[in-house]
Amino acid sequence: MLPIFPGVEKQDIKLNATEDSLEIKAEIKERKEEKLEYAYRERKYAGFYRLVNLPVKVNISKAKATYKNGVLKVKFPKIESLKKVNVPIE
Repeated sequence: MLPIFPGVEKQDIKLNATEDSLEIKAEIKERKEEKLEYAYRERKYAGFYRLVNLPVKVNISKAKATYKNGVLKVKFPKIESLKKVNVPIE
């Protein structure tokens, strides 16, 4: 997965995963505080939320995420499919 978040800091992104989904939340806040007097000033705030259903079940305990230059990369290994086993009848 490669969501792009221009202007977002790493600490403003929260990830939550289950075996079949990834929840991405981000808050974009204005960080500059200038020591000027204003008659009127706007503060910038934006949020982002996405719930992504994954096409296969994944191993969330081995998830890895990186964030560099506004690009979030999230990698999960697939859960190996279960093999059929012949069960003898006694």
